Amino acid sequence: MRLGWLSSCIPWPTNFGGALRVHHLIRQAARAHQVEVVCLGDPRTALSPPPDTCHSACALPPDHQRRWAQIRSLFSRHCGFRFESASAAAEAWLAEHATTLDAVVLDSTQMGWLRTPAGLPRILSMHNIEHEMQARTALMSDPLRRWYRSRDARRLRRDEEQAVRAADQVWCCSRREAEQLAAWIPCERITVVPNGVDHEQVQPGAVAADFDGPEVVFVSATHYAPNEDAALFFATEVWPRIHARHPTLRFGIIGGRPSARLRALGGPSIMVRGMVPEVLPYYRNARLAVVPLRAGSGTRLKILEAAAAGVPVVSTTIGAEGLDLVHGQHLLLADGAEALTEACLNSLNDPAAAQARATDARATVVAGYSWDAAGAILRNALARLPSRRV
Repeated sequence: MRLGWLSSCIPWPTNFGGALRVHHLIRQAARAHQVEVVCLGDPRTALSPPPDTCHSACALPPDHQRRWAQIRSLFSRHCGFRFESASAAAEAWLAEHATTLDAVVLDSTQMGWLRTPAGLPRILSMHNIEHEMQARTALMSDPLRRWYRSRDARRLRRDEEQAVRAADQVWCCSRREAEQLAAWIPCERITVVPNGVDHEQVQPGAVAADFDGPEVVFVSATHYAPNEDAALFFATEVWPRIHARHPTLRFGIIGGRPSARLRALGGPSIMVRGMVPEVLPYYRNARLAVVPLRAGSGTRLKILEAAAAGVPVVSTTIGAEGLDLVHGQHLLLADGAEALTEACLNSLNDPAAAQARATDARATVVAGYSWDAAGAILRNALARLPSRRV
């Protein structure tokens, strides 16, 4: 089968969660099919997919920049996402390749509104329930952003339902999301293709003697609004309480493109790092990984990575939702500054119990969250795809 794979992001390098999922699913599909990748981005970008990833790859431009898309949505019944991901160039590519493709994967809800050639089977690969994420993000925003995001979430729900209904198959990250999508389409059109982790590469181990990393870490794409909020919340409302009890510990905000607000947090007990060459040394040096998300959707690869690296995890309920990890057995869950503080102190003050949870979490992740397992599910779903309609 020849697949057109249209992604809302350029997945190489794989330096954030969305890119990791796109890269690994493409790579798994390419084990059995020829995959032609189109990414939204600067067409001058030289893409460098690993040799076993796809047959070809190119970047094509969206029609609008993000701010213009948001402004345009103010005068439309549609959500800003819909304008942000519109791409006449991508639709032209699909039309040009219409006779040679057997199916198209629209990777992320943002791509679900692209027009595809008549009769060509459509697969919508969802990273999140986007209207849920927008509504949650609105709750932790300033008044102006809260108004916009709440308004946009209502439009996004309607637009997202349209994208889901138009697909022959929908792939999502968890059973929780599949249950939500079943309100829109029959269950047989929904497949849970979970996130994964390369647990042979990401595993416990020692770090170099001269590595100077923090002992408590939050690893994330910090330019993503829910992650930025989580870092600010933990650093300002939770970390001072922990640091008062453990004054020699340091908290690290690792990854992404930290904003000026995040960079301003840097000091003797807080390290703010942007993109780093490798996150594994930070995990291996850590006594605790925190996931203090107050918004978001999908499932968090940062928890799977921390668990695979053998690091104890404390997360909010939202941060760990959709994953088959149990509070008290694999990690600790807590919501609100006071409860998160107590959960972190519990882990730091009882390292033996924390490590026992981490060991159980790694075993669960190795057994149920490999990219190979996700790939087998994906290829089975492709085998069930209806034939191209003439």
